[in-house]
Amino acid sequence: MVTTSGRESLSLFEEVDVDGVILDCRLQEEMTGGVAERMKQLRPDVPIMMLGPQDCVPPATLHTADSFVPRSAPADQFVEAVHDMVAGGSPFFQRWLQNWKQRLLA
Repeated sequence: MVTTSGRESLSLFEEVDVDGVILDCRLQEEMTGGVAERMKQLRPDVPIMMLGPQDCVPPATLHTADSFVPRSAPADQFVEAVHDMVAGGSPFFQRWLQNWKQRLLA
């Protein structure tokens, strides 16, 4: 599922069971207190990966993310970070990751 705003992301997170979140840091900063912080308050066990420029997220905010990948990172680094985020976890994410790898290599 894809959203285009912090509020939409949070609303979807509240309504749907998710296995993990990849959150662009532009959406993170859109709301006072941050989207990731609110998500962690609601479901601390759901892993959150931040994606963005190296300096987009204040260090104090990074504690809510389980991982961070710069947008400029090579695709294989992104794939590895997603794999690490869901290792041993959800079958949904494992299928998504395999499909993403296949599209990347095609």
